[in-house]
Amino acid sequence: MGDDASGSDSIAVPLAPESHWNDLVIIIAVFKHLGQIHIIPRLKEHMEYCINHPEEMSKLSKLKAHKIEVKGIMMDNIEKAFKGLLEEWIRSVIQTHKASELFESRNGLYTLYIKRVICELQKILSPLAKQGKLGMDILSYLTC
Repeated sequence: MGDDASGSDSIAVPLAPESHWNDLVIIIAVFKHLGQIHIIPRLKEHMEYCINHPEEMSKLSKLKAHKIEVKGIMMDNIEKAFKGLLEEWIRSVIQTHKASELFESRNGLYTLYIKRVICELQKILSPLAKQGKLGMDILSYLTC
C-alpha cells in the first residue's frame, strides 16, 4: 500500500484470473500497521476458501439470483392481491352508495356522508390509478 491518497503508488497482486471473479463480489480490507501490510486473517481464510471452492461460489450466486427472482414474483403477487382487495372494497363502497340513494328520502344525512367518503376516496386513490396500481375503470365509478 502506498502513501499517495489517490492510490497511484499502490501495488496489487491478482489472486486468480479475472474470469474467476464473475460470480463473486468481495471486499478486501487492508490496513497499514507499523509499515507492514496485514490482511485480516479471517478475511484471508474466506478468500482462500472462495478461490479453492469456485463451485460453491457458483451455487451461492445461483441461489442469490433465485432469491431475487422469487422476491420479485412474491412482490408482484402481493401487489396484485392488494389491487384486487382494494378494488373489491371500492366496489362495496359504491354499492353502499347506490343503496343509500334508495333511502335518500328517509335519511339524507347518510347519503351526504357516503358522498363525502367517495369524494375523499377519489382524491386519495387518483394517484394510485395514475401509477397503474388501480384500474382506471374502478376510479371512474367514484364520482363526486
